[in-house]
Amino acid sequence: MKTDCYKELPSGYREDKVVDAKNVRFGVIMNVVALVVTVATYLLVDLVFAGRLTISDLFRFDFSEGAGSRYVAEVLLPLVVLAVGMIVCIVLHELVHGAAYKILTKEKLTFGLTWSAAYCGVPNLFVGKKTALIAVLSPFVLFTTLFVVLVACVGNTPYGIAVKLIFAVHTGGCAGDLYDAALLLFRYRKGCLMNDDGLRQVFFVQDGQEARG
Repeated sequence: MKTDCYKELPSGYREDKVVDAKNVRFGVIMNVVALVVTVATYLLVDLVFAGRLTISDLFRFDFSEGAGSRYVAEVLLPLVVLAVGMIVCIVLHELVHGAAYKILTKEKLTFGLTWSAAYCGVPNLFVGKKTALIAVLSPFVLFTTLFVVLVACVGNTPYGIAVKLIFAVHTGGCAGDLYDAALLLFRYRKGCLMNDDGLRQVFFVQDGQEARG
């Protein structure tokens, strides 16, 4: 086991902050933030790769001869790709969290889904800042890279619009992960331990250590 992972909280540490997605107020705020990030991401990606907003192209269709087959290929199937892609992305996102935790800690994982979030955690462990950062940021870094490549390859076709929407929704869904990462990078510059059961992250600092912010 890595030296920054502990079965029990080491002596000299105290609880400093709790991030709890089960808290209704926090869950609502995170979902509002996720929506804002989703919209902002789509607008940015569309403007960078297309120079304009392309989402309306899915709903602007020429009903001329042969429109039926083209409607299926250019509207219905991209919408199916969008729906299925978002579900698959949620599952893969949590599996990447789990893979990172498993590789770094070798501990048993927990997975689940609630009204506010899908989650993966290692509830019986206290992990250090490095392990925590890798685990919380792995899906964001991996999928952002993959989606940028996909968007560049698929272009501004109807399927490209679906990919951009999935990209945006995934980025918005990373709001909680990015919040935890910001705490680790800026509030806990001197280090910390984190206990993560998936929905609830508890941060611990050494006695006498002042957390920033």
